[in-house]
Formats: sequence, structure tokens, C-alpha cells
Amino acid sequence: MVNEINTTKVVKSDFQKGYEMLLPRDQRELRLKMMFECGWLTASTFYNKRKGVQPILKPEIPIIESIFSEYNLDPWTGENLT
Repeated sequence: MVNEINTTKVVKSDFQKGYEMLLPRDQRELRLKMMFECGWLTASTFYNKRKGVQPILKPEIPIIESIFSEYNLDPWTGENLT
């Protein structure tokens, strides 16, 4: 029996696992889109959020999930959505 990941209980403090699953060519595009949509003004904010150094705010969670879903990835676990 395979254990399914319950993403509602996953701590949403960083999206490092999802980011590492992206192809390098997609990482830049995702970073720029996420920075724009979340209103992060510097790349250091993005990297600090990605690593969990800065907390991810509740309004940012659906934005992050929506952007990662375009790549068929769960940002919190790095698993494929389908």
C-alpha cells in the first residue's frame, strides 16, 4: 500500500522541494512570475521564501500553488499532481 501525501497537513513554510523538481530552464520563468504575482521586489526575497528563511504569508500560498500547478507539481512536497 502506498502512503498518500496529505497536502492539507503539509507545513507550508518553504517550496524548496517543488522548486528542485523543476527543469533549470523553468526555474527562472517560475521565479520571475512568482516574484511579480506575490509582489516580492528582490530575488533575495524569493530565495529566502523558497528556503523557509522568511515565512510564507497566507495570501501567498494560493499564488504559489497556482503557479506550481502549471508545472504539475506540488510546491510543498515536490510530488507530481497527477
